[in-house]
Amino acid sequence: MTQTMQDKKNSLTLILSQDRMGHGDDVLGSILIKKFLKTFGDIAPVPSYVLLYNSGVKLATEGSEVLGELKVLESKGATVLNCGTCLDHFNSKDQLRVGSVSTMHEIVGIMAGTARTVQI
Repeated sequence: MTQTMQDKKNSLTLILSQDRMGHGDDVLGSILIKKFLKTFGDIAPVPSYVLLYNSGVKLATEGSEVLGELKVLESKGATVLNCGTCLDHFNSKDQLRVGSVSTMHEIVGIMAGTARTVQI
């Protein structure tokens, strides 16, 4: 994974570490993550990467209400990576519908090499 200096300077990584936005009411958090991803896809710069780990991987699996929003980001050029350990933990690797399975080594490498991150 080699980035030019210009690529690194402009890189943006979106980190989704849970399947909802914020803490407190889970129903509201699910509504907010959907609105966030839709809005992010509409107005924010396209991230180089979308990293999903912990319960965030549930957003990319069968039955998720945000598959469409993640697919839009992917179609615009974002690389969507899902933590393999997390998918195994939730027994959902075979239900992955957006992006690919990744390793913690790759996720940490991307986090260390990106210029800007947005973490939810």
